[in-house]
Amino acid sequence: MKHSITIGITLLLLMACSKEAKDPIYVNINAIIAYDGTPISGICWNIVETKSEGLIGGNINATGWELGGTTDGSGISVVEFYPKKDLDYQYDIYFDYSNMIVPVGDYEIVNGPTTFAHVNHSSENIYNIRLLPYMDIDLHFLNQNCFDINDTFKFKSFNFDEHLYFSQNQINGLPWVESNMFNGCLDLTWNTNSLAGRHVYVWEAIRNGITEQGIDTFYVAPGANNLIELFW
Repeated sequence: MKHSITIGITLLLLMACSKEAKDPIYVNINAIIAYDGTPISGICWNIVETKSEGLIGGNINATGWELGGTTDGSGISVVEFYPKKDLDYQYDIYFDYSNMIVPVGDYEIVNGPTTFAHVNHSSENIYNIRLLPYMDIDLHFLNQNCFDINDTFKFKSFNFDEHLYFSQNQINGLPWVESNMFNGCLDLTWNTNSLAGRHVYVWEAIRNGITEQGIDTFYVAPGANNLIELFW
């Protein structure tokens, strides 16, 4: 009888220990301003555990288990926790950007989750959050060696810090911006509002039947001279 009781207690202990997985889930959050790597503190995150009823189309209910925090002065949060072993338990991470510490202005998330993401059980969860502020930019287009009214000009552009992993094929596939307003002896300036970062302009001008091509990069950021000059 004593042996039966001992075996029963051992089984209960093993069952209790088996509720949590052997390996932990890792979560790594790194938030920066994309054009210069300035860390962003104050981004709140909250990991919520839910449990599925195990049926297709069944309800998913919060269990009440949560884990939360904020990015620190380095813009980083590193989290480790042990999930339930039962795969019916799921984990989602929610982000709140309302109290993040950034210079005054409007910002856009150009990489990373905007509100929430599913946490993967089997691999490290890395969230590289990149934000960019909106800036006023002056653009100046000038045909400084004009031949006649038949001169033509066109361009395509992208923000390197917004589209960090653009391939050459994607750049080639960007549409040209071309209009009669760019033709002839052009001297045109206008103001626009766009995301900060390294703005890349690819352009092509035809003058007296001769084609000229070029590529220019302009750094747009707070405190910089945000003037984009395209002279040809």
